Amino acid sequence: MSSPIVNNTASQTLSGGLPLDETAHVWSILASQLQSFLSAWETGEAPPSVADFLPAEPLALRRMTLVELIKADLEARSQNGRTLRSLDEYLGEFPELSVEIPLDLIYEEFQIRKQAGLAPSVEEYLARYPHQATELARLLDWQQAAHVSTSLFGSKKTAGGASLSPGDSIDDFNLLAHLGQGAFASVFLARQNSMQRLVALKISANRSAEPQTLAQLDNDHIIRVFDQRIVPEKGLRLMYMQYVSGGTLQEVVTEVRGHAAGDRTGRLLFTAIDRALTARGESRPADAPLRERFADTPWPEVACWIASRLARGLDYAHRQGILHRDIKPANVLLTADGAPKLADFNISFSSKLDGATPAAYFGGSLAYMSPEQLEACNPAHARQADSLDGRSDLYSLGVLLWELLTGRRPFHDERVSSSWTRTLADMTARRHAGLDHQQLAVVAHDWPAGLNQILLRSLDAAVERRYDTGAEMARQLELCLLPEARRILWPAENNWRLLVRRYGMAAVIVATIAPNVVAAIFNYAYNRLEIIESLQNSQDVFWRTQLMINSIAFPAGMALAVGFMWPVHSAMSNTDAGAAKLATLSHDALRRLRQRCLALGHLAAGISLALWLLAAPAYPIALAWGGVENVPTSVYIHFVASLTLCGLIASAYPFFGVACITVCCHYPVFARYDSLNREDLRSLDSLLRWTWIYLLLAASVPMLSVAILEVIGSQAHYALELLAVGGVAGLAIAFTLFRILQADLAALMVIAAPSGDGHNSLRRR
Repeated sequence: MSSPIVNNTASQTLSGGLPLDETAHVWSILASQLQSFLSAWETGEAPPSVADFLPAEPLALRRMTLVELIKADLEARSQNGRTLRSLDEYLGEFPELSVEIPLDLIYEEFQIRKQAGLAPSVEEYLARYPHQATELARLLDWQQAAHVSTSLFGSKKTAGGASLSPGDSIDDFNLLAHLGQGAFASVFLARQNSMQRLVALKISANRSAEPQTLAQLDNDHIIRVFDQRIVPEKGLRLMYMQYVSGGTLQEVVTEVRGHAAGDRTGRLLFTAIDRALTARGESRPADAPLRERFADTPWPEVACWIASRLARGLDYAHRQGILHRDIKPANVLLTADGAPKLADFNISFSSKLDGATPAAYFGGSLAYMSPEQLEACNPAHARQADSLDGRSDLYSLGVLLWELLTGRRPFHDERVSSSWTRTLADMTARRHAGLDHQQLAVVAHDWPAGLNQILLRSLDAAVERRYDTGAEMARQLELCLLPEARRILWPAENNWRLLVRRYGMAAVIVATIAPNVVAAIFNYAYNRLEIIESLQNSQDVFWRTQLMINSIAFPAGMALAVGFMWPVHSAMSNTDAGAAKLATLSHDALRRLRQRCLALGHLAAGISLALWLLAAPAYPIALAWGGVENVPTSVYIHFVASLTLCGLIASAYPFFGVACITVCCHYPVFARYDSLNREDLRSLDSLLRWTWIYLLLAASVPMLSVAILEVIGSQAHYALELLAVGGVAGLAIAFTLFRILQADLAALMVIAAPSGDGHNSLRRR
């Protein structure tokens, strides 16, 4: 039987392996040859010859087809009671196989002979293939209990509904339009007669646990499955689900490829969606808030938003114990308004289904697989499917995001060789080699800040270095669209926040004490000029009193500042060790640390004011006890007034200094490892309002102090002039810190605000 002719382009590339982007055409040729071979088995009297269904060239396609035909021939002989040919007989007929005998072919022969009751032994096969003994021993031991076929296109994997077309009816459904076709199923737009509604109807062979899996999921970013029906006489399963009319993300990727990076905006998304709507005779929605929001948004921001929604959907599925394991653009459906929804959990694994194992129905799309998923697919590798977790899905999402941003996948030069195990091994090695940082620098020049780091982390070959959850990845993607918030949570290496954070305890002490030192110097100068020089025999007593009070007040203030700051300082614990410690803290512990950060500015102001108020009556009392006679009442008034006013001045400035340190430098670190909530939002909003009160104090108290001291008859005009000048300078400093603090608080409040459908995940314009 003659074989189809492969076009010249494919012929040129297949001799050295098949590029992944060209597999669809050759895959269809392979499927056609296998289907023809199986049909010949069903209609012919004698077994068909494998050689009659082989293309002569290119060599890669010939070898790939040969391996799959031998698997199909072995299975057909077993099912039809024919004598099984040994693998050695096939090798004799096709010597090109003997150069490197595929492990999956050895495995298939072993399992079929075992099913036929020929009782093959593992030892026999290890002796026959000594160069592959290690991998073969692992592979044959892995599935001794059941035969999991490695055939790419066996009769058991024929796509359901292949013979149906629009206009046909099946069970309760009228098929209206063909939406998609895969190796396992056909998807139609259908009308469910009993409910008089439009549904997406997936017709497949009656296998896999997909309906039970999807029935567990109720999330805005996952296609909702209504129910399933079984058609036993045809061996089909009909799964009907929510119909979304905007096509798939694959059409959007195609649109991205057709535009230069500088010309890509959110309109690309809706151009692809409108094309899908027109093809199905549907119109654009009248109410389309996402279209209004994204129409003129730069494309990298739209891509971040789409990926963040998918990450949220994956996080929900993972928390239900469900892995998707086939994340790719074709499995992301779009609503007419542009909202993405995950679909096609055909090869997913649910730990909650009775009898389900991770290896059941294992598969996926090679180009998007994580290195560990490729290893689990590889019969020569020891990794088992049950070793995968949600981080494998997040890796695939990283590949999808890269393609959505650039129009091509990060590992776009991968090829399918003639050996299945070699293909998987080569692709695994390519992923372990990592991304080309120079290539990343070129494509990422106009991306939002931090997006390249997100991709590097999600595409890290080391599982432990990726994001632990979809929620964590989604949060980072959302922060890319909030540049101010990201600047705070993940400051650049040369940012002042990192330096202050490293010396946080010392910075808090200085910010608390320094304004008080300045106030103490002024207070000493004022009281000496105003009171002591006119009060006989008081100089020595005043000096001793000043020394005693300051030697008590300043150490007490420092001790209190250290005491209140210590939990924050201890949690930070400097550099990487502190980060590791923070990652292990509980939600409540992180919440308490954040609350303390917000309170430390108030505490610094309160400590300062309390110590000054305590010192106010101490000075005149100490003068009287020290032997100064006839201390007039005006002296008491001057001391109390001057120290109280200095205390008010000294309380405003420590607030701004300490609050900037703890809110701008420490609070964001604790916010990284925990989701902010409504309680955090209320606390941030409260502190934001307090900043205005403290700014009013910083602006008014120095001038008010000058006025009050003039009213009570102060003669220290030089000191008052110094106070007025110092007040203006202090106000400038306070206002600068006020602006920094307000900007950071506003950004943190955006992070803490409930995200809903992601409204705060898009930069507000």
